[in-house]
Amino acid sequence: GAKFLIDKASSLSSTDSGFPAWNGKAAPDFSFQTLEGQTLQLSSLRGKKVILDFWATWCPPCRKEIPHFIQLATEYSRDELVIIGISDENEETLRAFAADNDVNYAFATAQDLPEPYNQVTGIPTTFFIDRQGIIKNAVVGYHSYDTLKKEALSDDWSVAVEAAP
Repeated sequence: GAKFLIDKASSLSSTDSGFPAWNGKAAPDFSFQTLEGQTLQLSSLRGKKVILDFWATWCPPCRKEIPHFIQLATEYSRDELVIIGISDENEETLRAFAADNDVNYAFATAQDLPEPYNQVTGIPTTFFIDRQGIIKNAVVGYHSYDTLKKEALSDDWSVAVEAAP
Protein backbone atom coordinates (compact mmCIF):
# COMPACT_ATOMS: atom_id res chain seq x y z
CA GLY A 1 0.00 0.00 0.00
CA ALA A 2 0.94 3.63 -0.13
CA LYS A 3 3.48 4.56 2.51
CA PHE A 4 2.53 7.21 5.01
CA LEU A 5 4.21 10.59 4.89
CA ILE A 6 5.72 11.68 8.15
CA ASP A 7 5.44 14.94 10.04
CA LYS A 8 2.87 16.66 7.87
CA ALA A 9 1.13 16.51 11.23
CA SER A 10 3.66 18.52 13.22
CA SER A 11 2.28 21.84 11.95
CA LEU A 12 -1.25 21.14 13.18
CA SER A 13 -2.43 22.25 16.58
CA SER A 14 -3.62 19.48 18.86
CA THR A 15 -7.25 20.55 18.50
CA ASP A 16 -7.35 20.46 14.70
CA SER A 17 -9.51 17.69 13.38
CA GLY A 18 -7.82 15.61 10.73
CA PHE A 19 -11.06 14.98 8.80
CA PRO A 20 -13.64 17.57 9.93
CA ALA A 21 -16.10 16.64 7.16
CA TRP A 22 -16.39 13.18 8.71
CA ASN A 23 -17.18 14.25 12.28
CA GLY A 24 -20.71 13.05 13.06
CA LYS A 25 -20.80 10.69 10.08
CA ALA A 26 -21.14 6.92 10.26
CA ALA A 27 -17.70 5.30 10.25
CA PRO A 28 -17.37 3.39 6.96
CA ASP A 29 -17.04 -0.31 7.66
CA PHE A 30 -13.97 -2.33 6.78
CA SER A 31 -12.39 -5.57 7.86
CA PHE A 32 -8.95 -5.97 9.35
CA GLN A 33 -6.79 -8.84 10.47
CA THR A 34 -5.29 -8.90 13.94
CA LEU A 35 -1.85 -10.35 14.60
CA GLU A 36 -3.65 -13.31 16.16
CA GLY A 37 -5.03 -14.06 12.70
CA GLN A 38 -8.55 -12.98 13.57
CA THR A 39 -10.48 -11.09 10.89
CA LEU A 40 -12.80 -8.48 12.38
CA GLN A 41 -15.26 -5.97 10.97
CA LEU A 42 -15.31 -2.48 12.41
CA SER A 43 -19.12 -2.73 12.52
CA SER A 44 -18.85 -5.75 14.85
CA LEU A 45 -17.55 -3.39 17.55
CA ARG A 46 -20.81 -1.40 17.82
CA GLY A 47 -21.76 -0.77 21.42
CA LYS A 48 -18.14 -0.01 22.36
CA LYS A 49 -16.05 3.10 21.99
CA VAL A 50 -13.31 2.51 19.41
CA ILE A 51 -9.92 4.12 18.83
CA LEU A 52 -8.39 3.50 15.39
CA ASP A 53 -4.75 4.55 15.46
CA PHE A 54 -2.98 4.69 12.09
CA TRP A 55 0.72 4.45 12.86
CA ALA A 56 4.07 2.83 12.01
CA THR A 57 6.94 1.40 14.05
CA TRP A 58 9.43 3.76 12.35
CA CYS A 59 7.47 6.90 13.26
CA PRO A 60 8.81 8.62 16.45
CA PRO A 61 5.58 10.50 17.40
CA CYS A 62 3.63 7.26 16.88
CA ARG A 63 5.98 5.35 19.17
CA LYS A 64 5.68 8.10 21.77
CA GLU A 65 1.88 7.61 21.88
CA ILE A 66 1.95 3.82 22.30
CA PRO A 67 2.37 3.93 26.13
CA HIS A 68 -0.76 6.13 26.31
CA PHE A 69 -2.79 3.53 24.42
CA ILE A 70 -1.34 0.76 26.62
CA GLN A 71 -2.43 2.74 29.70
CA LEU A 72 -5.96 3.24 28.30
CA ALA A 73 -6.20 -0.47 27.47
CA THR A 74 -5.13 -1.27 31.04
CA GLU A 75 -7.61 1.12 32.66
CA TYR A 76 -10.71 0.36 30.57
CA SER A 77 -12.41 -2.93 29.81
CA ARG A 78 -12.56 -4.23 26.22
CA ASP A 79 -16.34 -4.15 26.65
CA GLU A 80 -16.10 -0.38 27.00
CA LEU A 81 -13.16 0.68 24.82
CA VAL A 82 -11.45 -1.12 21.94
CA ILE A 83 -8.10 0.16 20.68
CA ILE A 84 -6.78 -0.95 17.30
CA GLY A 85 -3.40 0.11 15.96
CA ILE A 86 -3.42 -0.13 12.16
CA SER A 87 -0.18 -0.21 10.19
CA ASP A 88 0.74 -1.11 6.62
CA GLU A 89 3.90 -2.85 7.84
CA ASN A 90 4.32 -6.61 7.76
CA GLU A 91 3.08 -8.79 10.61
CA GLU A 92 6.57 -9.87 11.71
CA THR A 93 7.58 -6.23 12.27
CA LEU A 94 4.38 -5.51 14.20
CA ARG A 95 4.60 -8.71 16.23
CA ALA A 96 8.18 -7.95 17.28
CA PHE A 97 7.25 -4.38 18.25
CA ALA A 98 4.22 -5.57 20.25
CA ALA A 99 6.35 -8.09 22.15
CA ASP A 100 9.19 -5.64 22.83
CA ASN A 101 6.79 -2.98 24.11
CA ASP A 102 4.28 -5.14 26.04
CA VAL A 103 1.43 -3.89 23.86
CA ASN A 104 -1.90 -5.02 25.33
CA TYR A 105 -4.29 -3.99 22.55
CA ALA A 106 -4.86 -5.17 19.00
CA PHE A 107 -2.45 -4.43 16.20
CA ALA A 108 -3.91 -4.99 12.77
CA THR A 109 -3.10 -4.82 9.12
CA ALA A 110 -5.74 -3.60 6.68
CA GLN A 111 -5.80 -3.39 2.90
CA ASP A 112 -8.08 -1.52 0.50
CA LEU A 113 -9.41 0.85 3.12
CA PRO A 114 -12.43 3.04 2.29
CA GLU A 115 -12.50 6.82 2.75
CA PRO A 116 -11.60 8.53 5.01
CA TYR A 117 -9.05 5.98 6.25
CA ASN A 118 -7.34 5.69 2.86
CA GLN A 119 -6.75 9.46 2.93
CA VAL A 120 -4.48 9.35 5.98
CA THR A 121 -1.16 10.93 4.96
CA GLY A 122 0.33 12.11 8.27
CA ILE A 123 0.82 9.68 11.11
CA PRO A 124 -0.16 9.12 13.75
CA THR A 125 -3.76 9.79 12.77
CA THR A 126 -6.27 8.65 15.37
CA PHE A 127 -10.01 8.21 14.79
CA PHE A 128 -12.40 8.19 17.75
CA ILE A 129 -15.62 6.29 17.06
CA ASP A 130 -18.57 6.22 19.44
CA ARG A 131 -20.75 3.30 20.51
CA GLN A 132 -23.17 4.00 17.63
CA GLY A 133 -20.36 3.68 15.07
CA ILE A 134 -20.15 7.44 14.49
CA ILE A 135 -16.82 9.19 13.89
CA LYS A 136 -16.60 11.75 16.68
CA ASN A 137 -13.21 13.16 15.76
CA ALA A 138 -9.91 12.38 14.11
CA VAL A 139 -6.68 13.93 15.31
CA VAL A 140 -3.34 14.05 13.53
CA GLY A 141 0.04 13.98 15.24
CA TYR A 142 1.19 13.15 18.75
CA HIS A 143 -1.24 13.73 21.62
CA SER A 144 -0.91 13.43 25.38
CA TYR A 145 -2.54 10.68 27.40
CA ASP A 146 -5.06 13.17 28.80
CA THR A 147 -6.11 14.36 25.34
CA LEU A 148 -6.46 10.82 23.97
CA LYS A 149 -8.44 9.73 27.02
CA LYS A 150 -10.75 12.76 26.82
CA GLU A 151 -11.44 12.14 23.11
CA ALA A 152 -11.90 8.40 23.57
CA LEU A 153 -14.28 8.63 26.51
CA SER A 154 -16.27 11.68 25.45
CA ASP A 155 -20.01 11.27 25.06
CA ASP A 156 -21.49 9.57 22.03
CA TRP A 157 -22.38 11.83 19.10
CA SER A 158 -25.79 13.20 20.02
CA VAL A 159 -26.98 14.96 16.89
CA ALA A 160 -28.85 13.20 14.10
CA VAL A 161 -26.57 10.88 12.19
CA GLU A 162 -25.87 11.80 8.61
CA ALA A 163 -24.74 9.55 5.81
CA ALA A 164 -21.12 9.65 4.70
CA PRO A 165 -20.16 12.87 2.87
